[in-house]
Amino acid sequence: MNKTMQHNFIIQSKKQEVPGVTTLSLTLENGSLPEWTAGQYINIHFPDTGTPEGKAYSISSAPHEEVFTLTVRDIGEFSRRLCTAEVGDTILGSLPYGFFAPEYEGTPLVLIASGISITPFRAILQDILHKNPERTVTLFHTIRNSADAIFLEELQKLTLGNFSAYHFVTREDNPTIPHRATRRIHVNDILETVSAPPETEFLLCGNISFTRDIWKALTEAGIHEHNIYTEAFFGH
Repeated sequence: MNKTMQHNFIIQSKKQEVPGVTTLSLTLENGSLPEWTAGQYINIHFPDTGTPEGKAYSISSAPHEEVFTLTVRDIGEFSRRLCTAEVGDTILGSLPYGFFAPEYEGTPLVLIASGISITPFRAILQDILHKNPERTVTLFHTIRNSADAIFLEELQKLTLGNFSAYHFVTREDNPTIPHRATRRIHVNDILETVSAPPETEFLLCGNISFTRDIWKALTEAGIHEHNIYTEAFFGH
């Protein structure tokens, strides 16, 4: 099946996660859910925009949850149109594809995200909770301010046996959420926090400069590049 072929998706529900960020629950036109794995994305198409390739949006739910969701920040034309769409509206999108996930099931896992790029990690965390709840997972999330702490309550309640989450707040002097520091994340913050045996997997998700800089710093610190997986987010 050609996964890039365009299909009609129907918006079944909407939820505001934090100001400016909306989660859309979708089904295919016949009411079914597509097949997907945690960490995949779909391309959304608005034919009148003059962008025939569409724009990619990570899926924020795991398959066992039996809902298919996109979590979108209202920035750029595509995202604004998604956030302002109504329940019952039809949007055009591809089937899920791509690969951004741990390769192994039992290795320690480090997730590093900036802003809205935490969305695929929400799916990956829920997938791990379902399949291997004792896995050691550490999340580092860089955000501008406390209001950007997407999924904060859910992360605080996550019942993984060995899970820790750390927020770095860059544009707020006195954050109202638990946080590690009021500055950008440094690779030393990561490596001083986690025990990183050679098999540890690192997943990086953010804009191009964020993922490039963290990848470079990790490899310079001795992390093998084969253990680092990246996904770049674009404002659209």
